[in-house]
Amino acid sequence: MPVSRDKWSSISLASHELEITSAGAIEHLLVHRPAQIRKLIVGGRGPRRENILELARRAGVAVEEKNQEGLRALLNPYPYADLDRWLSELPAKALVVVLDHLEDPQNFGAICRTAEALGVNGAIIPKDRSVEVTAGVYHASVGGVANLPIVKVTNLSATIKRLRDEGFWIVGTALGEKSTAPAQVPDFDRVALVLGSEYSGMSEKLVDKCDWQVNVPLVGTVPSLNVSAAAAILLFEFSKRLSVPPSAPPQQ
Repeated sequence: MPVSRDKWSSISLASHELEITSAGAIEHLLVHRPAQIRKLIVGGRGPRRENILELARRAGVAVEEKNQEGLRALLNPYPYADLDRWLSELPAKALVVVLDHLEDPQNFGAICRTAEALGVNGAIIPKDRSVEVTAGVYHASVGGVANLPIVKVTNLSATIKRLRDEGFWIVGTALGEKSTAPAQVPDFDRVALVLGSEYSGMSEKLVDKCDWQVNVPLVGTVPSLNVSAAAAILLFEFSKRLSVPPSAPPQQ
């Protein structure tokens, strides 16, 4: 069964209000997650404006029309998932992504967009020294982050151990003698894909906890890929094998 944030017993809320201006992200939220929008401020004119107004009316979202250019959506705090409840609701076959101190909201948003599109069951991020859900993440994910369960944890090493106890095989992205192409990794029912930070990759202590280390084989002259590009390739590879059921849109 899909994982539903409706059932989670504990939800952690970000402490600040978010404001987004991306028309694509706003449209996505109005269709798939309207409860996340506290208020929509609409200006300008044109067919897209009228379509967004109609979507807002259907969803019962509060609208304020102003003499301004463009759109602004004031969002309710982002609901982070509780680790224990989230794990208890995961299906037998599951794919999750663990982000080791990612810092760039654009990368985080792009990874969330790919993960949500492929039906990944959630993302795990550390509470400290890491990007969190910001307006930039909403924009880069075109609103998709609102439909992806995201868990904040205090200790990634302890969480990876917990994932292993729950039947996950830990696959980390790293270069080196032990790293192999994704095709060499056996098929598993539960996979946690660990992605390192933009500048330093995975920390050594997390590399040591991986069951498998993988890299994206490159044949051109470019020596490496951006973390979000590598994530897209690897998440597609493992989601294709698992055919994971998508996570249901969360509700507050």
